[in-house]
Amino acid sequence: MRLTRRYFLKMAGAGAAAAGAWRLKSRPVTTAADSSQPPSEPGQERWVKSACLQCPATCGLNVRVVDGHPVKIEGNPEHPINRGGLCPKGQAGLQVLYDPDRIRSPLKCNGERGSGNFKEITWQEAITEVAGRLSSLRETGQSHTVGILTGRCRGTMGLLIDRFLEAYGSPNNFAHGAAGTEPILIGNFLTNGVKDYFAYDWAGTDYLLCFGASFLEAWRTGVHLQRAYGLMRRGRPGERTKIVVIDPRFSVTAAKADEWVPINPGTDSALALAVAHVFVKESLYDSDYVGRHGFGFEDWTHPDGTKHMGFRTLVLNQYSPETVSPLVGVSADTIYRLAEEFAANKPALAMAGRGACGHSSGAYTQMAVNCLNALLGSFEIPGGALAQREPPWDPLPKITPDALARSGRAQRRLDSSEQDSRPFIENRFDILVDNIAARRPYPLNTLFLYYSNPLYSFAEPRRMLAAVRTIPFVVSFSPFMDESCKYADLILPDHTYLERWQDAPVEPSVGFAAVGLRQPVTPPLYNTMNAGDCIIRIARELGGPTGAAFPWPDYEELLKERFRSIYRNTIPRDKTFEEFWEHVCANGGWWEQQYIHGNWENIFKTSGNRFAFFSHELQRRFEESSAARAKREGITRGAAHEKNLQDFGIQARGDVVYLPHYEPARFIGAERDFPLRLNLFKTMTQAEGRGANEPYLQEIFGLHLLESWNSWVELSREDAHEFGISDGDDVWVESAIARIRAKARIYAGAKPGVLNMPYGQGHTSYGRWAENRGSNPNEIVPAACDQLGGSVAGQAVRVRIYRPS
Repeated sequence: MRLTRRYFLKMAGAGAAAAGAWRLKSRPVTTAADSSQPPSEPGQERWVKSACLQCPATCGLNVRVVDGHPVKIEGNPEHPINRGGLCPKGQAGLQVLYDPDRIRSPLKCNGERGSGNFKEITWQEAITEVAGRLSSLRETGQSHTVGILTGRCRGTMGLLIDRFLEAYGSPNNFAHGAAGTEPILIGNFLTNGVKDYFAYDWAGTDYLLCFGASFLEAWRTGVHLQRAYGLMRRGRPGERTKIVVIDPRFSVTAAKADEWVPINPGTDSALALAVAHVFVKESLYDSDYVGRHGFGFEDWTHPDGTKHMGFRTLVLNQYSPETVSPLVGVSADTIYRLAEEFAANKPALAMAGRGACGHSSGAYTQMAVNCLNALLGSFEIPGGALAQREPPWDPLPKITPDALARSGRAQRRLDSSEQDSRPFIENRFDILVDNIAARRPYPLNTLFLYYSNPLYSFAEPRRMLAAVRTIPFVVSFSPFMDESCKYADLILPDHTYLERWQDAPVEPSVGFAAVGLRQPVTPPLYNTMNAGDCIIRIARELGGPTGAAFPWPDYEELLKERFRSIYRNTIPRDKTFEEFWEHVCANGGWWEQQYIHGNWENIFKTSGNRFAFFSHELQRRFEESSAARAKREGITRGAAHEKNLQDFGIQARGDVVYLPHYEPARFIGAERDFPLRLNLFKTMTQAEGRGANEPYLQEIFGLHLLESWNSWVELSREDAHEFGISDGDDVWVESAIARIRAKARIYAGAKPGVLNMPYGQGHTSYGRWAENRGSNPNEIVPAACDQLGGSVAGQAVRVRIYRPS
């Protein structure tokens, strides 16, 4: 069509009319919650600082409010994470606030659970009902049968939930993090004693080895990393960081790197150890740093005379590039070159993400990658890996649980098992689901859901649905009618993040202490309530020692008490806390200005404050679990240890178990029946499973393939030819437990033998823009677990692909 002046003006006029109509339709209605607010003068404009919650990065926001209505979101130029930048998720935040499918008041199930039939009730009715049920359970000695399932919950809200369960008397606080991330935390804990992610001085490094981490599109602090990428490439005159991406899939990060190394899935630890072999054999490592800050590099002798293998002996004997090359699918020459380049360009960094650590052997993979940083002296130096500092918080006032609370807290958690002796058994969700369904060792009588949608985000969600059906009372705080809300008895809708008070501690990123502040940019549009206020009100309704544990009138006052500790423990420029708080609100948070390197006790929190090439902590935990099993089964500790290793699928024996090493990743499904390995990934627009109901993000969901509003799978041309698949075909993707539909896309960046699929689609509930679009890959992911901790290994899946008959 030829573009004429008449046609352009006609379309521009229609677009302006549509935009005006949309604004009139979406103009928020004054409710009882905000009727006290004075009307704004026409044309009045203000900017309000806040913090994003579209992903864990907590970027600072600057929200433009016109006539009392938020109309545009920009980045806060003062916030250290994003420095004024904002990704597509942050820009789309108004579609969360103005979502036409938001839950607008407390709801009570009015019919069979799952039917979607609810009736509106008042907040007092809802809180009275919840408190009445909890009181009855507590008075009959069943406080331990109450549980709270949370998503990512950093900051004061997590402390509030912990405090509520401690005062009430339940051990069942279940924290559900992102798939494939728990092994990273375990690996960091075993080598460094830090059970958190590391911060990285990206802009100061000269060489980056990136194992399975799409850090430009789907890592924890996206905008911060994109800014860092610019500094790595052009921020230092005459210097340019070389970036090497090791990943089975050609991701956006790989496209922006200097080199992409397509590796066989689940073999990243072997490649890292082969690089370490070259460091050691050619004396490229920093021997002085390793000697001062490491333990277990050399063979060593215990005070009782027992001799132990060191890391040097292990990598020299078992991980030569020639030995590892066929396993990982990377030539020996490439491994030698990467190792030599890496060692010659210090400071250098190695890092790993869920692509590498989302396998059954993920914790060992993270340990191996950490060893590369230790060998080159890259911890706690400019251009290296850092320990994220925390703000100088004071602990909340201690509470004194009564006898009922102490008795309830002493009960075994529902996500644990006496039969599973893994060294790290926290948050074992396959056990949780089975225990709830079987009502063992006791029934779960009440479950609260806070920022968690297990009927969508858990592996094998149908198993969780069967478990939920056994729970007499389910309460959700979700602002949206997600899959889990449909099976709730009560929905107590939270404010959106643009309507509430909340602290926003940064994810490990800049290193220095920083915390953002969410503050309401508008009064609540509907009859919703901050979940923190709701929990405080429930506690007060319960009364007794539970109510006494919450002396604050509301969540905002609790936040102020937390920030008072920062005021007390620093040297602020303000004379009073009121002035300090005013500046925190005006700035959008509080943060330090720089990171001071060389704090070794912060980065090495192991016994002896050294990097653990040989993990005493892992050895200790194995010995404890073996002793418990030996006592339980009446066998020797040696026999119990061997049984544990077999049960966990660990092939190593002896000292190698406690050293970083390669363990073959387990894949569910026989190779002859399921010839492709499934590789799940996130796009930049994947807002923690919540972005599917934001049309801006749906429209740009898969830009690299011009895909939107749907699911797809990426396969190589070789695999497409072998299985008779053409580009654009509608296909079945089937695992050993289920099958789902998707669109097939032949992708040059897909490694033969690997099928790639994005998270984020396949909702059966959640709103008009999310429902019945594409497929949820969690439906075909078995609840297989990693070897050390038992968290779900989301990459441990084999599949087959075929066209519908």
